[in-house]
Amino acid sequence: MGRSEEGLPRADPCRLMIGVTGGSGSGKSRYAKALSERLRPRTVVLLSEDDYYRRFEGPGFDPRRSDFDVPSARDHAQLAEHLERLRHGLTIDRPVYSFRIHAPLKKRVRVEPAQVIIVEGLHVLHDPKVRALLDFSVFLDVGADIRFIRRLLRDTRERGRTVASVTDQYLATVKPAHERFVAPTKALTDLVLTDGAAADSFGEMMMERWLSETIRALTLAARL
Repeated sequence: MGRSEEGLPRADPCRLMIGVTGGSGSGKSRYAKALSERLRPRTVVLLSEDDYYRRFEGPGFDPRRSDFDVPSARDHAQLAEHLERLRHGLTIDRPVYSFRIHAPLKKRVRVEPAQVIIVEGLHVLHDPKVRALLDFSVFLDVGADIRFIRRLLRDTRERGRTVASVTDQYLATVKPAHERFVAPTKALTDLVLTDGAAADSFGEMMMERWLSETIRALTLAARL
């Protein structure tokens, strides 16, 4: 075992780095968490692209009119640097972003290396540096109506938003950005998972099907 630049024993390098993407409200976070549980007893680390949002500020800043859904809204250079460190068995201090104040918090979270790294987000395949670090990628292809409903429920319940503000933002920036930046990356993925019947889009049956398809694809690709 080698030693890191901090003089500490270097951990084993990451053996598998998985990118999970799809439109806003497609279930990326839920799926990534479920996949991490399915891959145990391997050690797994989950990273969210959302924690790498840049600071939105200025005298004219209005979250209702700011575009959070373009790739430039996130610091992909820092995300790529952190993935590279984890790849080589080094720790990182992950940023924490607050959607209530629309800024990164002062605190950081120490993340230890793991055998499997899963990073989920809208643009993990759009950015070439991040994409080049991935061993395997998954696109969650969920219908626009279902994605909007999920986003509406999440933002009103968890982020203190109003129905009107979520709807206005979706039409003004989220939908156009999805069509321009997210949807095209489906062609770059190793595995595309569809939601199937709309009635099951919130159910456990769909998630189980997604996980089974993923494990099968990883096995066939000799990643597990």
